[in-house]
Amino acid sequence: MKICEICGSILEECGTCLFNVPEDKAPCLADYEAMARGEMSHAEHQIVVGRWALHNTELQSQKTLIKMREFADSAWGKKVKIFKM
Repeated sequence: MKICEICGSILEECGTCLFNVPEDKAPCLADYEAMARGEMSHAEHQIVVGRWALHNTELQSQKTLIKMREFADSAWGKKVKIFKM
């Protein structure tokens, strides 16, 4: 199992990270509906946002990046749910 060195996500078989995408394809976009359905917790959502933010640092303040790093580090190497829009 290979882990993304940036966010700690499990890499796909092709070696790419699901969280290394532009803002309009951010995996957290569908999380709000998933949380409303009870399929995802707020903590799981924070990990998804944290992993995505670490791949898109130019969109984040330094204060935000510190918090996002905490979220990503808390689940380093663990699989998380990703919901599609």
